Amino acid sequence: MTRTRLVLLVVCLLSAPLRAQDQTALVAQVKTDVLGRGVDLSGPCGAFAITERVAYRLRADGAGTLHKPTGNHCRERATDIIAYPTGTVVDILIDGGGTNEPAWHRLPEPADPSRWRPVLENPDGGAPPPPPPPGPTPAPSEPDLGAIKDALERLEAALLTHDRQQQALTPLITAHDERLRQHDEEPAWVRTHLRLLLEVISGAVGAWVLAR
Repeated sequence: MTRTRLVLLVVCLLSAPLRAQDQTALVAQVKTDVLGRGVDLSGPCGAFAITERVAYRLRADGAGTLHKPTGNHCRERATDIIAYPTGTVVDILIDGGGTNEPAWHRLPEPADPSRWRPVLENPDGGAPPPPPPPGPTPAPSEPDLGAIKDALERLEAALLTHDRQQQALTPLITAHDERLRQHDEEPAWVRTHLRLLLEVISGAVGAWVLAR
């Protein structure tokens, strides 16, 4: 087994996606696409032309083909079987090589996981088609000078209002700062005790004068 196949096998075993999801619609889509390419779908290799492409589309989920060197096969692969690294196998065609009716029937008996073979290359060759080119870029629109002027006028009015409010608050802020300064430099308790002390001294002096 090549290094690429070994890495892909490990990734698929660790990811363990849901294998039983019905992909009949995908099988039908692939069949229609292959017919559109003019591929002959008769016989074992005609059926495998669909199977190989379905496995390639589902490779991110670990889908591959089933090694089958004898019996009804194409290039030593089962003609209508999708296989997974866990041994899960799904029959995707009814009357493979004949009518090739799309299906998705998970078989009850698993296969030997060693028979799983990944589809590493696009059966149609080359890379997937590039996305369509983007449409023409629309020309930039002219700026709305009237809207810009209105926005500037509103901004100027808001700034003027802010300046007026700031001027009205300035005296209040100055008075508040002055009260804080007085509170820090001349605490209220000092003024109160100083006034009481002066009253006591004044009374004592008055009593002394009267006594004289």
